[in-house]
Amino acid sequence: MQVAGGGVLQSSLLLRQVRWTVGSCSFRTDFRVLYLGNFDAILCMDWLEAYSPMQVHWALKWLAIPYDGKTQVLQGLLPDEPEQLLLQIKDTASALSSDHDVITVPAPISQLIEEFSDLFKPPTSLPPSCACNHDIPLLPGAQPVFIRPYRYPPKLKDEIEA
Repeated sequence: MQVAGGGVLQSSLLLRQVRWTVGSCSFRTDFRVLYLGNFDAILCMDWLEAYSPMQVHWALKWLAIPYDGKTQVLQGLLPDEPEQLLLQIKDTASALSSDHDVITVPAPISQLIEEFSDLFKPPTSLPPSCACNHDIPLLPGAQPVFIRPYRYPPKLKDEIEA
């Protein structure tokens, strides 16, 4: 399966017509098992097309879809936000001056730092020119491209680029 960034995910397991629910809405969908880390499921374009047109509110994490002749709102999980924000500010310079917070650097490392002290100075100029400097040639009067990055399906995008 090709994903939006151009990578490929392999799946050897297909679960047919899995029943799943969100709120009071029940669905039956084929699922491919993919190792995605933090995601339980990703809705594919086929599912999104089947429930089009829909409204999406990304910040409040809901979808409004047509379901059984009326519009149903599918609510995602909202982050648990604290009622008040606590912030602790600590002066690190004075914290390092206390006896128990002092970090001692081993002698061999101190010698290396001293020997190569010029490498640890902040830069004061641009790096020197190389034998092969890279640049991006710009066409005079060219306008920036104003299209969504994933406007085309991956196979069509590959064909256009070819």
